[in-house]
Amino acid sequence: MGQGWGLVLGLAWGLGAGVQAGLGIGIGMMIGCFFAYYRVLFYLIESFLVLFRLDLCHNPYLWDWAVVLPIWRARRRLTDQAAKDPETGAAFIMFLLENRPLQRRLAAELLHPVLAGLWAQRPLDHLALTSPPTVQDQPRFSPSDTWLRSLADLRAQLETALHETQISFRRVAFADFAARLDAFRAQTLLESQDWARHYLAALDRWRSEAVKELTRIEDQARLVEPIAPNVYRPGSPLRPGQDADLFLGREDLRRELSREVLTARELPLLLIQGQRRVGKTSLLNFLPTLLGAGFRVVFQDMQGAAVTSVPAWLKDLRRRVAETLQLKPEDWDPPDDWVAAWAELEPWLTAAAEGAHCRLILAFDEYETLHRYLAQDPDQGRRLLGAIRSFSQHQTQVCLLFAGATPFSELRHPDWSEFFVQALRLRVDYLGREDSLRLITEPVPSLRYPLEVPERLFDLTRGHPALLQILCKHLVDIANRDGRRAMTMADLDEALVRGVDRESPAMERFWNEFCVVPGCRACVEDVLAGRPPANRAALTRLAEHGYIIEADGRWRLRVPLFEDWLRRYREGFDGMSSGV
Repeated sequence: MGQGWGLVLGLAWGLGAGVQAGLGIGIGMMIGCFFAYYRVLFYLIESFLVLFRLDLCHNPYLWDWAVVLPIWRARRRLTDQAAKDPETGAAFIMFLLENRPLQRRLAAELLHPVLAGLWAQRPLDHLALTSPPTVQDQPRFSPSDTWLRSLADLRAQLETALHETQISFRRVAFADFAARLDAFRAQTLLESQDWARHYLAALDRWRSEAVKELTRIEDQARLVEPIAPNVYRPGSPLRPGQDADLFLGREDLRRELSREVLTARELPLLLIQGQRRVGKTSLLNFLPTLLGAGFRVVFQDMQGAAVTSVPAWLKDLRRRVAETLQLKPEDWDPPDDWVAAWAELEPWLTAAAEGAHCRLILAFDEYETLHRYLAQDPDQGRRLLGAIRSFSQHQTQVCLLFAGATPFSELRHPDWSEFFVQALRLRVDYLGREDSLRLITEPVPSLRYPLEVPERLFDLTRGHPALLQILCKHLVDIANRDGRRAMTMADLDEALVRGVDRESPAMERFWNEFCVVPGCRACVEDVLAGRPPANRAALTRLAEHGYIIEADGRWRLRVPLFEDWLRRYREGFDGMSSGV
């Protein structure tokens, strides 16, 4: 019996001792692993050293690749310094991303104070308003799509304001920028303060500088325009909002366009055609207002820098659609085969429109530029136009709208009219007499015109919108210069001298661009001389485009100012272009 109890007690004691020893060894190993993994000894040394010096060029992350535990106050001090010295901060971030895989979170956080520091150093510089780069595996520091879109809009508005040369428009544009800046700061407060807080001080400085600049612009406007703000915008497309008072007339065109797009069971393929500088782009800009919320309009200037080939056109188009519909950006590289690229784009376009619960209007301004790319490979161009026609006819979500000075019938190799014979053509022409008189007198009601001045203006321009705006702008400039509201016929004579010269865009483009087609200049010479034009093809083309009219049995230039300009300046361009 005693031996049994002794055995039991011995076993119990042995197990207890073993457990204690095991636990001790285990705990010791855990502590050892902790100290080894987290390199506590190094951490203590590094934490001690940073008490004396810690900056972007002297910190543990530069000499130790395996820092795991956070260094006390290191992040805060480094972010503060990155905001004050963005250039060094950017170099430090690159070092972390390339050489310190354990510090990607730190790099992602530092990206924001670096960018905020650049903003603070360059207030009111639109080039500084770039989107912050992101670290792919650190979504915590990625801004929302709403914030990024607001930033892009803010930059675009600032660029518009800075490049506006007319003081009244600059004041309006800068006031709009200041309002957008306030809205952007409010949006920044709604973002994650893990990163958004870094931008607040920079935005406050921008707001302060914006107020100063707006005050300076307003003071300058009072000096430059003491009688009336000059709201005319010659040479620039009109836009909804600030230019609504200038977008006059076109009622028949507006009604026809609205009727065809809003009521048609199948969306038509549209051609908006007219002379250069008669308001085609302005009409496109007002399309969203005309069509309402059920339609989304995607504008694409075919002369823009992004359109350098057919695949580049399609790539840029897809990007613009994604931006307009606020879709997540994606990188799409279209194949070199044009039809294959269009085949990939088709289902994406219809799906995007269906997902946004709208109909898309794809508006291609200056579409003749696209023809030049198609003409580089006419066979491939024909197949692409055929695919576009098929797409237009077999879906009801996307409407294609081409705008330019050239009708489809004049574009050959490939032949556009072969594929778009059913296209609806809407012609943008000059303003009528009533709308012309409104454009002269209504936008600046403080000026007083004798009846003969607006009438003569219309007679000279025949309602050509660009010419009217140029002359009206000079009339307002004269009123502000002389400090009076009553205008005279002598003022109109001065405006004609100032506004119509050798470089007048409407006439210069007519002579050096439209008239370079063989036979066209000779036909114009016949018209100027009062002779019956010998080249019937050139005569038909000039009449169809609305440059000449027949009256009292003879042909003449439709706009008297065009005829005056040609008699005075055309010989100065002889030999510079072929085609007479």
